[in-house]
Amino acid sequence: MEAPSSLDVDYVQRRKEPEPDKTKATKKDYDLKIHDKELNQHLRDLQEGKEDTSAVEEPAQHEVSYTFGDNGSQWRMTKLKNVYREAKESGRSVDDVALERYGSFRAFDDAREEEIELERRATYGRDYVGKEKPSGELYQERKMKAGVRRESEQAANEVPKLPQGHIIQEKPPPATTNVLDATALNKLRAKLMKAKLKGGDEAAKLEAEYNLAMAQAANRKEPEVVVLGAQESRLLASRKGEVKDIDNKRGRERGLVEENEDMSIEDMVRQERRTRGQQGGEGYRLAETIAKDAKFDDDLDYMDENAGKLAKHVQKSNINLRNTAIGDFQKMNRILDTCPLCHHEDTNTPPVAPIVSLATRVYLTLPTEPEISEGGACIIPIQHRINLLECDDDEWEEIRVSSRYVQPSHHTPEKD
Repeated sequence: MEAPSSLDVDYVQRRKEPEPDKTKATKKDYDLKIHDKELNQHLRDLQEGKEDTSAVEEPAQHEVSYTFGDNGSQWRMTKLKNVYREAKESGRSVDDVALERYGSFRAFDDAREEEIELERRATYGRDYVGKEKPSGELYQERKMKAGVRRESEQAANEVPKLPQGHIIQEKPPPATTNVLDATALNKLRAKLMKAKLKGGDEAAKLEAEYNLAMAQAANRKEPEVVVLGAQESRLLASRKGEVKDIDNKRGRERGLVEENEDMSIEDMVRQERRTRGQQGGEGYRLAETIAKDAKFDDDLDYMDENAGKLAKHVQKSNINLRNTAIGDFQKMNRILDTCPLCHHEDTNTPPVAPIVSLATRVYLTLPTEPEISEGGACIIPIQHRINLLECDDDEWEEIRVSSRYVQPSHHTPEKD
């Protein structure tokens, strides 16, 4: 046999199928591999499951070897401007460029603080007193924005949880007590004073009861009726239209005023209503004017000739009126403290005068001053009054009752 000619033989090359890879990929092949010479060691800690607590442990303030505005300030500002310029030209974020240039955000924020401080010094001049070294405010703000806070701050903000599954016992409502009115308090005080005078055993009990009633009456929240005088009225308290300011140097310094001679009828009515019922009144003011007049003569001709002078009143400034009111208040307090007839409620001490008979609102005592006729007695209200016209109906009723009991004993002949 002869082999076929090479021209008659066709060579066919078939594609060989690739053999399947027998090696299997594991999880380690896809894990992030950290090189041993990696500078950012916090990546290794994050890979191992450790939290990055370096930002938390770093304090807000730290010591630096330079001060704002020293010889190296210009170089630091140039470096900061280069960071902004490179970030703008490359389109990257400022934080990325700053981390690359400075190595940490703390140094970058310190440079930003110095930039702000230098701008303030240039704006406000030499008299501006600011910071000399970075305080770490910008770095602290950066950590707050990133959600990094100190554990102490988180613990302070945590609300303690109430124990679950326990029954909370409700507190019983406080016992309601009836607040005694003024009449009941006066009756209780009369009983207390009688017990003290007799030296009975129930004096201590009555005193404790009276102190409790006084405390409840002082702390009650119910609205009370307060009678305001003319001075408390906004329509009458002002002296507008009654006085004029003295327009000179001394008057402006001391706030002096003078009487307005061109008062309208409305101003006159307002002045009359405001000064009505005041101590002294027009008679006191006229007597004060006469006392200051050295040439005054009790003659009708003199009074007719100087009618305008006598009718003119010296108006007091606001400062003098305030000082007068303070002096009157202090004088009244001194009188009340030394008055032998007053019952002092603040110290709960009876009057110095001897008590012959005690009622609810008044008491009977002997005169503390030299008496005109022998064998006299005084009926004194327990509450301080300027005169008997200020007494209420209850006090007047007890005064009349006490008078009816005192008069027969006064007319009865003495028995030795």
